[in-house]
Parts: sequence; structure tokens; C-alpha cells
Amino acid sequence: MKKIFLAAALAALSTSALAGGFDGPFVQASLGWAKTETKMTDGADTTKWHDSATIGKLSAGYGYSFGGFHLSGNVFYVVGDLKSGSLLLEDGTTVKTKGSNTYGVSVEPGWNVTESTLAYAKLSYVHTTGKVSADGIDPISVSRGLNGFGYGVGVKQKLSQSLYGLAEIEQIDFGSTTVEGVKLKPSTFGAYVGVGYKF
Repeated sequence: MKKIFLAAALAALSTSALAGGFDGPFVQASLGWAKTETKMTDGADTTKWHDSATIGKLSAGYGYSFGGFHLSGNVFYVVGDLKSGSLLLEDGTTVKTKGSNTYGVSVEPGWNVTESTLAYAKLSYVHTTGKVSADGIDPISVSRGLNGFGYGVGVKQKLSQSLYGLAEIEQIDFGSTTVEGVKLKPSTFGAYVGVGYKF
């Protein structure tokens, strides 16, 4: 009986040792690569085009552990435009699209692999200002607010008691908008590395 009690006590101590490594308020700065694709539907015809850009991401949030399970939430802002490039139409018109002023909130359920390592999933609600422009005989320039949902995975690794490194990937699917009778739907895939500071 004593051995069972001792084993249970050691297991509890081990779990509590894993918990709390990333607990508390934090700030993060990341540098990433983002590939943004625009899908255009005009009647029965569908066309896609894409481009990529180097962007930054600034985040602030709070995390808390429940034993080995960790839950954090944060707000973030993307520094730079989500560039999706341009499409040359048959009539010589060039259509350009991009997302700017992108921000959102994320919930990150994860697991304390060790006191120094946290693996997590990422669920986000994201807003961007979608910008569409076209030259030609009847040039247009339209800006629309677009909302989307993101999902991804990441890992954080402590570098010191307060400083840590991070790496994550995320897919964001935005809602569609209609411009001049044409449906446009963007999506973005991003990969980021960065550093964070836990207070």
C-alpha cells in the first residue's frame, strides 16, 4: 500500500513539475512567410492565383496550465500585407488582390511536454481588409472587410526562465466577397518563427 501511495505521490509531483512553465501573461514577435491565394469564380469558370510575402506578427496573451494540459489565448496583429499577386485577363486587364491591416484572436490548447517545451494546436478568428484593383477601360479599386478562421500547430521552447523561442504553421480561410459580379475568396498559409517573453 505504501508503494502505491508513493508512486501516486511521485506521479503527482511529476505532473505539477510539468505544469506552469508557460503560465502567465506573455508577448511574442514572429517573422514569417505567408502564401496567399485568391480563388475567383465567374459563372462556371474558376481561376486561382497566388503570391507570397515576408510578414511579421505581434501577439500578447495569457496562458494557464491544468496539470499537463495548457490553455492560452492571445490577440495578434500582422505586420505587412498578405499579397496574393495579380491575374492578367484575356482583355488585357490586370486584377490585383491583397489583404492588409490583418488582426485577430487565437485560442491555443496544448500539452506541457516538459517544463521547457509546450506543443499546441491553434484556432483563430481573423479579420483582414481585402483590396481588389483592376486597370483597363473601367478601372476599379475596392476594399472590403473579410473575416476568416485559422487552424494550425506550434511549439514553444524555453531559452531562459522568461524567454522562449517558437515555431508554428497556420492555414486561414477567409470568407468570400463579390466584386462586379465576380466572387473572390482568399486563403493564406503561413509559417512563423519567433521569440516570446513570459512575465
